[in-house]
Amino acid sequence: MRVFQVHFLLSNDGKELHDDKTMLDVAAKDMENLVEILIKDVSISERLAFLIKGKLVFDTYEPIQISEFHMRQRYGNEPLEIDRDREPNTLWTDENYIGQKL
Repeated sequence: MRVFQVHFLLSNDGKELHDDKTMLDVAAKDMENLVEILIKDVSISERLAFLIKGKLVFDTYEPIQISEFHMRQRYGNEPLEIDRDREPNTLWTDENYIGQKL
């Protein structure tokens, strides 16, 4: 399993909330599986709502950047974990946000 960091742009009633970006870590087999999860998994909107904890009202969200974490094995046969000492590799950025700080 791979772990992706997905940055989202939130919108409300058609108005993009550019100052209110948030991100989630999402486990998926590969990019194709990640896209499927982002489209079909209702828990994504629930997780985003939990992260902003009522500070903002949004009705839609869209990914604007996808990165992949480096994984490492700490001890022997234990499962891999995210290597938080290394920056994730950016795999995709929405061309409307290229050059903007996320």
